[in-house]
Amino acid sequence: MKEVRLTDDVRKRLRDSVAFTIDAMFKYVPRAYRGYVIDDDGNEKKEYDPLPKSLWPVFVLKARDGIASAESEDELKGCIEFDQTKKTVKADSPKTGAIRTKTVTDGLYEIKNLPVDDGSGRPIEEMAKLCYDRKTSKITIGDTVRENVTEIEVLRYMNPALQTEIANAITRRSTLTEDELRGLE
Repeated sequence: MKEVRLTDDVRKRLRDSVAFTIDAMFKYVPRAYRGYVIDDDGNEKKEYDPLPKSLWPVFVLKARDGIASAESEDELKGCIEFDQTKKTVKADSPKTGAIRTKTVTDGLYEIKNLPVDDGSGRPIEEMAKLCYDRKTSKITIGDTVRENVTEIEVLRYMNPALQTEIANAITRRSTLTEDELRGLE
């Protein structure tokens, strides 16, 4: 029997056809830091050289299981319309934002090294970094530590585009390649 290697391409094809441990955590780094953009077909495409890994924020996430995903789909039923002629999706309800925030608050467990722009115009290397740990309910920005922070408070630091990317990573259980994972500890 021919040996099958789990290349990134094989993993991508098998993504929806294998079971996963629902309590397992995985690391995710936003596309912009890794040098990726989304193409017209909705796929990640390498567009430019990634930033140095020392600048990468790392999100520790937990995937949504089939039940949680089904509940979200039920909430969205009737709120999203697929236009066959234009091949576009049109959202007509504010529920999509609520589902995005619920997905992120349920699946976000830790943030390390997320740059915080305070409006001073500092380069990204000099920006204060946000760290969050769900277990301790602490958020740290630079030298400032806040305790008893709720998950929804953490979302206030993330713009909607980043929230959407993190929600999609949680829903799709987007994992980094072995090369991307190297050096993130």
